[in-house]
Amino acid sequence: GLTPEMLPMVINACLAKGSSAMEKKQTIVRNINAMHSFGCMDVLCMDKTGTVTGDKIVLEYYMDILGNECRKTLDFAYLNSIYTTSVKNHLDDAIINGFESAFSVSEEYIKTDELPFDYERKISSVLVHHNNENLMIVKGSVEEVCKRCKYAVYKDRLTEISDDMSESVGAVVNELYDDGMKVLAVAYKQTTDKILNKSDETDLILLGYLAFFDAPKKTASAAIEKLKTCHVAVKVLTGDSIGTSVSVCKRLGISTQNALTGSQLDAMSPDEMAVAVEETALFAEILPRQKAEIIGILQNNGHTTGFLGDGMNDLPAMTKADVGISVDTSADAIRESADVILLKKDLNVLEQGITEGRKAFANMSKYINHSIALLLAVALGGSCSNDDDDKNALTVSGIMDGHEYVDLGLPNGICWATYNVGANSITEYGDFFAWGETTPNDDYSWDSYKFVYS
Repeated sequence: GLTPEMLPMVINACLAKGSSAMEKKQTIVRNINAMHSFGCMDVLCMDKTGTVTGDKIVLEYYMDILGNECRKTLDFAYLNSIYTTSVKNHLDDAIINGFESAFSVSEEYIKTDELPFDYERKISSVLVHHNNENLMIVKGSVEEVCKRCKYAVYKDRLTEISDDMSESVGAVVNELYDDGMKVLAVAYKQTTDKILNKSDETDLILLGYLAFFDAPKKTASAAIEKLKTCHVAVKVLTGDSIGTSVSVCKRLGISTQNALTGSQLDAMSPDEMAVAVEETALFAEILPRQKAEIIGILQNNGHTTGFLGDGMNDLPAMTKADVGISVDTSADAIRESADVILLKKDLNVLEQGITEGRKAFANMSKYINHSIALLLAVALGGSCSNDDDDKNALTVSGIMDGHEYVDLGLPNGICWATYNVGANSITEYGDFFAWGETTPNDDYSWDSYKFVYS
């Protein structure tokens, strides 16, 4: 019989056809089964940087604690970026490549130790030797750096941070967030230590800030609207600050009404999180493990999930999602774990991939329905043939006598029977229709009937 022997071949043929169609759209489907998940996907989670925003970040401002231009902030940030041995990110590239005039600074400062960036601390520290003294330079998240600072320097004057100063500093940073800027803080302190420990990252001196412009992609807003028309919910999962993320998402038409941070998620119970992930479209300041947790909760809620990302911090979520999507310029580990790779950074291809996946599913469903109708015909002792007028129908020859009919006023000689695929049986006699010159409740015999499936 056609079922189930031919089913694996038909499924693979449908998925392969969809994969071939996506290749013409500059998209590589590495896992053929991903075509089915692509079509079934109803929630797409994505990182912000490099996906809905451009992959080239520009350093716009380097400033002191009150927003005035400060070259020392840039020099110290450069030393931190050039000497760190952890994986370089877009922000480090913007600092190193954007200002070549700062390159001479490294000749005067010799690196002796470092504490690389990690997603728990959200900062990186380097220890350099200069003029017979050791200097620890810290760069990272504004919130994480500032809470480690006891002092601030302004116009070469060292001042202990007071509540009033904290408010002034916060106002400068919030203004940058409202403009959609990514902001990093830079701090330092002199030390006699030659080896760094995490416990040394206290009592720092706040020096200033770096502001980066991360513009949304021109195609992002239209692509997100197309996904919505496909009934695919879009959620942004990012480690960036809540202020920056809200500003960017508003420009793209993504709801920020119930935006949550990683610390707020950690404070929730499992039941509260199950509800929150359904109602929230923006998750900011979250850790890589939290991205994977959100994907898992959505799956437990019955969703088929996709994740689009390009950074190493996206790897846990990429492997957890039903379909992982990345770009050809992402890290090697990300490309290896992705099911789908976009050769062109155009989000519109996602909507096309969903359409192709749904076509593949529809073709598989047609085969299954067609096979069920055939097996039913054999069970009824008849034979079958394709209907030339309706390709989604099968005409079955046989004898069925004594059933009630309803006169529909349609042409003579055609008898319809609706087959209920979900119940795996023909529906009630009331769903059998015949028509002709006779009247209702008369016995009527016909030589053929048609199964219609869609």
